[in-house]
Amino acid sequence: MKNRIIFTLIIIYFSSITCTIAKTPSLKLNYITDDSLKYTFSTVSNLFIQSPEKFNIADNTVNIRLKANKIWIIFPAKDLPENGILLVKNSFLDHITAHFIKDNKLIEVKESGDLLPFIYRDLPVNFPNFYIPKNTELICLDIQIRGPMKVPVEIFSEKEFINDLQQNISLHFLYLGLIILTITLTVTSYFWLKESLFLYYALSISATGFLTLLNFGYAFQYFWPETPVVNQYCFIFYLFTTFHLVFIEKLLLLKKYSKWLYFTFRVFYVVNIVSFSINTFYYTTLVNEIIFSVFCIGALLPIFAGVYLFKKLRRIEKHTISFFLTGSISFFLGILIYVFTLNGAIPLNVFTDNSIQIGSAIEIIFF
Repeated sequence: MKNRIIFTLIIIYFSSITCTIAKTPSLKLNYITDDSLKYTFSTVSNLFIQSPEKFNIADNTVNIRLKANKIWIIFPAKDLPENGILLVKNSFLDHITAHFIKDNKLIEVKESGDLLPFIYRDLPVNFPNFYIPKNTELICLDIQIRGPMKVPVEIFSEKEFINDLQQNISLHFLYLGLIILTITLTVTSYFWLKESLFLYYALSISATGFLTLLNFGYAFQYFWPETPVVNQYCFIFYLFTTFHLVFIEKLLLLKKYSKWLYFTFRVFYVVNIVSFSINTFYYTTLVNEIIFSVFCIGALLPIFAGVYLFKKLRRIEKHTISFFLTGSISFFLGILIYVFTLNGAIPLNVFTDNSIQIGSAIEIIFF
């Protein structure tokens, strides 16, 4: 009965993902980098009117990885819906200043971002958003971030926005409900069977659930909305990913079957903790590149360990390792897809943006 409940939730979850594919028209975003801080909204708007060829163009999302910490995005506000809403679907952008322009003059300016209190958002939702003033002809966004520059921009009518919001909330909270149910069953199994592996899996699943809240802005919205300074150091929470590796180490019995893999995992725990801690308190482009490598290695290492032990121990632990490979490969591939999407190597869409949750849901089926 419990398995049927979990399987039903997973089917509903994947159906919800399919329903969230964007139906909004494509936006042509014109952007220019500005790490030297030489532009203002007026110089950007004048430059766009006089020399639009100097701007790069992106469809819906500017995703340029670590090429700049500050950019300007400008685009015409044509055929806007009444009471239009501009949504920027990245919860990690430090500061967003939205300039609304008519006849090359500023109508209104608004601010948002994860380094400002949550109340700065026009609507209390997980991503930064702005009501678009009437008669707006140009929208100019000043974006700043320490980290990968991923800026997905969408414009909705109020009705479209409510529908999109409901779909996304149902998608994410259905997944979190699946996580809570799995944690409950796993912890119950631990107390019933006294098998520590269940506890390690509960910690791994809990880490994935919390990082989902963090990645999609719900942690800021519900846990510390008036204390945005927490967002400046929130990367420290990615230390929870260590629980994923600890679970894999215990599941594959590395200490028993492969001393060198067991040692490799232990070394990587230290690398994980040190690199994430440094990135939290001392950000540079080099450190961010190291973090990118750590994420990739952290996803590839369990897959390699599973394949290696499958070949080595196929007669002894064939079923355990087969289940691991079937379930965990989807999860760790999901991590790889998300990291490469965040760094601009893979196009952003509803599937790549939710790849970790999709992989985690598949893993739950087998574990």
